Amino acid sequence: MDRDQLKRWLDDGLSLERFATIVDRDPSTVGYWCRRYGLVPNGRAKPKARGKPDRTELERLIGRRKRLLVDEAGGGGALCSYDRCVAALQFHHVDPDTKAFGIAYRGATRSLAAARAEAAKCVLVCSNCHAEVEVGVASLPSQSDAMGALSMPVDRPGPG
Repeated sequence: MDRDQLKRWLDDGLSLERFATIVDRDPSTVGYWCRRYGLVPNGRAKPKARGKPDRTELERLIGRRKRLLVDEAGGGGALCSYDRCVAALQFHHVDPDTKAFGIAYRGATRSLAAARAEAAKCVLVCSNCHAEVEVGVASLPSQSDAMGALSMPVDRPGPG
């Protein structure tokens, strides 16, 4: 398409649809050429599409959502009550068969309601306790434990 002709018609106030009819093209094709030539249809800039959030914005969103879910889960690890750093707290699925998605990974792209429903199937633990639960060194408190006391096997290995 000729840039000068396109600019003249846009300056005269023709819409992309009208222009497309004149040149027997689809309006999206006319829009493509406008963008390619740096021309603004009808003298107005279109608002930029929101698109995907940048990494910093996504990390901020994940942080706010995780803080909310952590607060709703009691604010600290169920086994050791750790609560200093939200990044060190993890959601452990009590029954892996009911796990729809991992809150830390895919949870950021789900609705808050879906993340809450998934968190309800979990116990909040710190990363160290989570590792111990996964390998069987520690076990999760039973539902009847009012204080959420740690239940340890008798032969727990010591440090070292």
